Amino acid sequence: MSCKTYEEVEKDLDGYLASDDDLNTAFKKAREAEYADLADAYVASRAWVVDTLNSAVPYYNRQRVEILNIENLSDRKRISFRYPSSTKVYTTYAGEYSPFTFGREGVTFEATARELNTLYSDQEFMYEGETGYETRIVDSINNPDKMIELGEELASLEGLTGPHKKVLMDKLNKVSNNLKNNVKDLVIKVNKEADRTGGKLVFDTDSAVLYVGVGPRNTNMSALEAYVHELVHAMTYMAINSNDPFMSKDINMLKKIREEVIAKFSDKDVMKHMVHPDEKVAKDMMDYISSKDVGLHEFVAYAETNETVRSMLQSVTLDPKAKESYPDLASKLSGILENLWDKLMGYITGTAGKNGLELAESAIMNIVNANARAQEKKRNFVATKIGDTFTATESSIKSFMDKMEEKAKNAKPIDWSKDGPVNNVWNATKMVSRALVDDNQRKVFDFTASVFGLKPEGTVMTVLRDMSQSDIVQDMAERLGLLSQKVDQEREHMATTTAATIRKGFSRKLEKYESDALTSVLLDTDIGSIWYSYDVKGMLEDETKIGEAIKEIKGKLKAKVDTKTYNYYKNQADGLGYFMATGVGSIAQMLNANNIAKRYNTADRLESVDPEIVQLIDELASIHSLEYISKADKDAVLSLMNTESNGIELIVAYQEAHKRNVEEELFKLESDKLKLIKGYAKDVYPSSLDFKIGLVSEEKDMRKIGYKKVDQLVPHKLDSGEPTAMYVSELNARQNLHRVALRYTDKGRKGTTIGEKHSLDDKNSLRNMRAKRDISAMRLEAMKVIKEMESGTYRASKENSNLVPVLDNLGNIKDFRYMMSKSDKVKHLKLDRAVDTVIGRTYSSRYDKEMSMKLNEEVMALIKKDADENYMEGRLLGRLNTKEYIKIEKDSSNKEVRDIWSVLPDYIKREHKNGFAVRRDLMHSFLGYREYSIADFYGLEYLPEGTKHAVRVAEKILKDMTAISKAIIVLKIPAVLIGNIMSNLSVSIVSGHSPAAVVKLQLQGVRDLNRWITDTRELLELKTKKNAKQKVDDRRISALENSIKHNPATALVDEGFYTTILEELEDGNKDSPNVIKKKIDGVLDKMPSLLRNGLELLYISDRTPVYKFMNAATQYSDFVARYAQYTLLVQKGVDKDVAAKEVRDAFVNYNKPNSRAVEWANQMGLVMFTKYFTRIQKAVKHQARNHPLKLLLAIAAQEWVIGDVEDITDQSILTKDIGKMFYNPADSFMRVITPPWGEAIKSL
Repeated sequence: MSCKTYEEVEKDLDGYLASDDDLNTAFKKAREAEYADLADAYVASRAWVVDTLNSAVPYYNRQRVEILNIENLSDRKRISFRYPSSTKVYTTYAGEYSPFTFGREGVTFEATARELNTLYSDQEFMYEGETGYETRIVDSINNPDKMIELGEELASLEGLTGPHKKVLMDKLNKVSNNLKNNVKDLVIKVNKEADRTGGKLVFDTDSAVLYVGVGPRNTNMSALEAYVHELVHAMTYMAINSNDPFMSKDINMLKKIREEVIAKFSDKDVMKHMVHPDEKVAKDMMDYISSKDVGLHEFVAYAETNETVRSMLQSVTLDPKAKESYPDLASKLSGILENLWDKLMGYITGTAGKNGLELAESAIMNIVNANARAQEKKRNFVATKIGDTFTATESSIKSFMDKMEEKAKNAKPIDWSKDGPVNNVWNATKMVSRALVDDNQRKVFDFTASVFGLKPEGTVMTVLRDMSQSDIVQDMAERLGLLSQKVDQEREHMATTTAATIRKGFSRKLEKYESDALTSVLLDTDIGSIWYSYDVKGMLEDETKIGEAIKEIKGKLKAKVDTKTYNYYKNQADGLGYFMATGVGSIAQMLNANNIAKRYNTADRLESVDPEIVQLIDELASIHSLEYISKADKDAVLSLMNTESNGIELIVAYQEAHKRNVEEELFKLESDKLKLIKGYAKDVYPSSLDFKIGLVSEEKDMRKIGYKKVDQLVPHKLDSGEPTAMYVSELNARQNLHRVALRYTDKGRKGTTIGEKHSLDDKNSLRNMRAKRDISAMRLEAMKVIKEMESGTYRASKENSNLVPVLDNLGNIKDFRYMMSKSDKVKHLKLDRAVDTVIGRTYSSRYDKEMSMKLNEEVMALIKKDADENYMEGRLLGRLNTKEYIKIEKDSSNKEVRDIWSVLPDYIKREHKNGFAVRRDLMHSFLGYREYSIADFYGLEYLPEGTKHAVRVAEKILKDMTAISKAIIVLKIPAVLIGNIMSNLSVSIVSGHSPAAVVKLQLQGVRDLNRWITDTRELLELKTKKNAKQKVDDRRISALENSIKHNPATALVDEGFYTTILEELEDGNKDSPNVIKKKIDGVLDKMPSLLRNGLELLYISDRTPVYKFMNAATQYSDFVARYAQYTLLVQKGVDKDVAAKEVRDAFVNYNKPNSRAVEWANQMGLVMFTKYFTRIQKAVKHQARNHPLKLLLAIAAQEWVIGDVEDITDQSILTKDIGKMFYNPADSFMRVITPPWGEAIKSL
């Protein structure tokens, strides 16, 4: 009997389902069925899955939830859930990604649609209920002889004999003896009349049950094999999931063996090792052991017990010259596994790290040295007594501190009746002190601060918040900020990896003109539309073939539609092709084939159209576009097609994949597809360059603020607005938008609309009316042009301005947009046309837009949930939390709020037309802010614009110099790195962890992070290739996904903990906006290589190996400290979410925003690294509160034993020399111009 899927059960019970979550009537029918069918229905039903998910302790947005129901949709699952403290039911969806995380230790599945469908199913065997199963051995771990007897019995049932039986029995003997007295209860049940042979191990909290079914002989697994397989599986499962650092080396070696097997053996290779060759069985087996959903322990169990897999491993011989001590992979795997099991037993019994021989030798030596052992026992007794006394003393101190906190909480109210500055200062001090330990006093303090004008987002309150314990909403906002930063990292990773993949497709480095030509000929023309159906190479060789192809397509179009429609289609396709090649459009030009086919800008629009017509228009536009590309570009690409066909094919494949993904991920709705632009690619400009559209009459004022007029825009004849021009500044001195959680990436738009152009003329109060009048006149003009197109009298030369229609969600023209030609973008804006860069940035831009929308949905949901519970319109403070709230809206009286609203993505503005409320103390954490400029300071805002621009330029230069100075301090002075490592180490040691264990875990963290980076990079390259329909090894993808999924570093990376310590870290591989660095690099690039290399080494530039090593070491040091602390906490039984929060609190989160004023002071170099000082106070307080004696001993040890070592107490507000936080910008200047070697050596 095979297990039914949930879909099959639902279909059977369809008539009984009154509602989707009402299963009572459905089970009435199920109870009437045979017991076995009932088991099938229950195992595969939603009720069982819901129970299973809830037992795994699900979390949604970091909060514990109860899952109520699961419903099937066509492509995903709809899941209902509630929070424990609420009766309100919420809904989310599970598709490719899981909306939930799970807190129960050992849970490895995710609530994706795929895993929900296959939850607890086994590739080889499905346990189908208790029916037919007999309990054979209870407490089997203490009865190894009975386990072996059962093995013999199972072998005899199927007549299994020969060498493979001996291998299995030997393995059974080792497993049973290893399990004896060391592992939790294991019950073994056998069904001799099962439908098929197989095994299933079901884990519970305190026990495990092994089910062995004996049925018709399965060519791939015998009953004995299933029995031993599951026992090996149990042992390796415990070892791999123990998280013990002593086992990590062996586990990594097992991973490498698995990867080697997957890479080395094809399905046909596997068949050579099968007793009964079967291609389907071979494929299924290889697919199974390479699947990302199958753990390493399952592969190891196969390798140890499956005759075919063992034969495969034995065929891979190892070279003794390579220092291999095993003859083949099978022996090596068995040896590693036995060593791992030995360590597992040590992990359980406390003899970790000793094998049997070592234990025997140790026993003999103990007998011989009885006297020494006695002395050791005395010493241990004394140490134990001291340790117990230490623990008791620390507990007493903590109890005393608890009482003091309670006393502070219950103290008399502060008496504000006495007036005078002394009393006021004293009362304020008492209030701040109480607020640090008492949540109620914190609320009073927050309220009082608001009354006295201290803004919750201001400097004083931000610093106090950094030093205090956070609440749940703060924690969630902080986590979202880290995840937003992670998206930035992944976006850059996507850009660089994709660009590198394109470059690797060519056998040599392309010349600039070749790379630019590939963008023009392949990307601009959307060449993928015709690549596989037309002779593109022939068209490039002979341009007459372009005309022939155009004629052929027009003939097909003419046969399908009437003459008027045909004329419209051919003119639109020609115009679209010209726009794709040049960036120049017309007042009636549609920008994709679907809009043209449906005639959206005409009076005769079509609701539906033959897909073949859309395809013909699409192809015709691409061929026209090819017609308008320069001959030089076409010749360059033709030459590459003859010598670099692989690279050309790769570009086309990536382009086609991008088009598919854009429609599937970003433009899913029909209204979204109206906005697609055929041949679109991301424009890439220098980061230091800024440009804007302004009035021609403002040229003098624009020059004063650093912008030069580079081109005057040609207005349409019906545009009554003021003449406009393009202004460019090569020194972008505008203040940055400091993003945190919310991402401001939108779906994007190109050009300047008529409405936007009229809004530039703020002196004209009738500008909106004039804009509407012009748009109406232009609609009529567009209709006139369309009629000319339909009649066949249209001539493109009539248009002299680059203007295209803008459609609303219904396809109606709502505005017109001026576009900039591609040649002008290259000339004036230095547009980068390199094909690898363009494809890389196009891919990363799509990823950024997709992930930004998903993350923003989370951010806005959290803001809304908090506001729904607390915000009351018209009241300053929240209903429950007494926090101050502020309305984010377009017409706010608060300038900062108006600025935030202006940059919000359009879809958020549409969803919140009337604005939304946000906790004011978290406004910056959620929404970010526009950074301060000195020109914004009180009294200076009235300075002339030219003067303010001069101030901003000087400010920009000083900020860039400070950024370089910070990089020198952190990355080029070894003592800073060493101090950072020691400080991080002290956090874990004072928390009560062994220094040796912490160091070993940190070293393991380096290895795991290295592996994560390598695997992620390779996986991204393979998945983008597969997405582009390139041939890749699917099993390698599965192996990498499995490796990443089970890599201990993944959990911390997913939390956003892999970040840089620098707030302004310069990355030499990116286009840096730092004008000083850019200028220096420009000078160095013009020098002879010998001189350039010498200067770069002297100043340790970001191109040198020394810099790269220090950069990596700095980033790794923070990550591995978090890795060690997190792992040690989880090993102690701390919940993973709690452990993650404790790690966030113990180590500084540099992503959290400063106040605007403090951030400005940091950027200017007046103070530095204030985030570390203010935020480490919470960690110092935590250590002093929970580990007071250990902290004191650590300080005493530094004073009297080991000397001064960097630790977090050095930054305590009680001991820190605050004056050392202030810097002189002149020192930054000297640091930048002075080679850092002297300071680096001196620091050591």
